[in-house]
Amino acid sequence: MFDESDELLLEMLVMKLKGGGWKSLDERINTPVIAIAAVNEYLKALPRCLWSGTKPENWRALSAILLDMDLNRNIEKKYSEDSRMEAFKIFESLKSDVRHFSAKLMMTLHEVITRCDDDLQAAAAQRLSELFATSFIRNSEKSIEQSPLTLQRCVAYLIEEAPCIFGSEDAPMRMLPMSANINYQKLEDNSQPHRTFLV
Repeated sequence: MFDESDELLLEMLVMKLKGGGWKSLDERINTPVIAIAAVNEYLKALPRCLWSGTKPENWRALSAILLDMDLNRNIEKKYSEDSRMEAFKIFESLKSDVRHFSAKLMMTLHEVITRCDDDLQAAAAQRLSELFATSFIRNSEKSIEQSPLTLQRCVAYLIEEAPCIFGSEDAPMRMLPMSANINYQKLEDNSQPHRTFLV
């Protein structure tokens, strides 16, 4: 579990990410532990107005490509481009002060996922599913428990259900767990995060 100094460093990381910082996101978010922590903290801080007016089909288009990658399907070029265009439209509709960070963070998280070994993906998937388990089960057409639990699948559900999880004008607000109650021990046991870039 993160101690107080780690929590402070994480807060500083999120602040630097929001402000652009001095390094690229790829350098600062380089392990699933840091990626998931940053995603959780950042999304909790987003104002709910960012999700209003976002069409469910757009979120599904954004997550579909992750699900297809997860299932090792052959993705046609046109389908991939269409999904990415839908994702671009979503992020374009967000407020300018967070739009770029939101898009870059999600892309970086996906890149981190693809570099993980199977064991680390499984551990990270379990933690992410625990953080958002209620929303996964209530909102997804097919419960996440009925399909193979992978980190890519968890992220896809998170992106797809973001309006419901984080609130919108036409969706109930769901409270996320406070960072102080999040136990990262499982992930810490399976990885050695590089923290030098946090200094």
